[in-house]
Amino acid sequence: MNNIIKGALVANAASLGFHWIYDSDYIKKISLNESIVFLPQKKHHYESAKKAYLSYEGLPVGALSMQGYLLRGLYPRLKKNPDFNQEDYDHFIFSHLKPGGVYQGYVESYVNQWIAFKLSQQFDLQMPPLKLHDEHLVGLMPYLAVKALGYPQNKAWELARLFTDQTIYLDVYTMLDTYFDTAPKVGLQAAIKAAIQKSPPHLKALFEEAINTDNTEAFVMKHDLMACEVHKALPVAFHVAYHAKAFDQAIIDNMKIGGNLSDRGAIIGAMLSAIYEIPQDYLNRTVFEVT
Repeated sequence: MNNIIKGALVANAASLGFHWIYDSDYIKKISLNESIVFLPQKKHHYESAKKAYLSYEGLPVGALSMQGYLLRGLYPRLKKNPDFNQEDYDHFIFSHLKPGGVYQGYVESYVNQWIAFKLSQQFDLQMPPLKLHDEHLVGLMPYLAVKALGYPQNKAWELARLFTDQTIYLDVYTMLDTYFDTAPKVGLQAAIKAAIQKSPPHLKALFEEAINTDNTEAFVMKHDLMACEVHKALPVAFHVAYHAKAFDQAIIDNMKIGGNLSDRGAIIGAMLSAIYEIPQDYLNRTVFEVT
């Protein structure tokens, strides 16, 4: 398995125990007395935090968020079949995540709406047309798979358009292309600086602030960056990656921020896999088996 995919899945799984806890002080407090990586979601953590959304209770250590699950399933299918297209992606997601499918875990709202629409078509029910304007990091999962395999960027966009028409993803793909293509040659921070030059124009100042500040909490709170949308999550990912000194510590630093931990972590893990070694114990605790 390509390092980009390993890094993304490892970071996703490592963070799931506190995914969608938006109380950074609570996570930091827990981290003082115990490891916070590779834990199952525990109800008492979500009840004790000031703001949290319990969503993956009951999954074993090493399991993935829904987006991580999609990436884990998409990569080998694309590798086996370079002609894998949007119709194939549609079939994979629907067959796995529909009621009665093999997937176990939380199904995010935009996918639930999409499944409901597909079922309405199957049973000839009358539902209004589905609006494909999702801005979550799910639009980056096809990119990571495509980039790991060296396929052209338009393949990622074809697959991402199953859920979105937001062209911000194209700018983000170009940013990440710049990073992954240059990081092994020029190093982590220089590659991130080069990538920022390709950022969406309206976000360039935010990305520049992300790498120029050391005060993570102030930066996140100032711009309300715990959320799941790509324009909220990616500046945090770049901030954490830019200041990273090791793969495992960066994943912990990301978790202490709170919010969209696992999916934001997948981007950080993918980025850092180009520079840092993934700890073997992290690899050992991640579920890589594909269904």
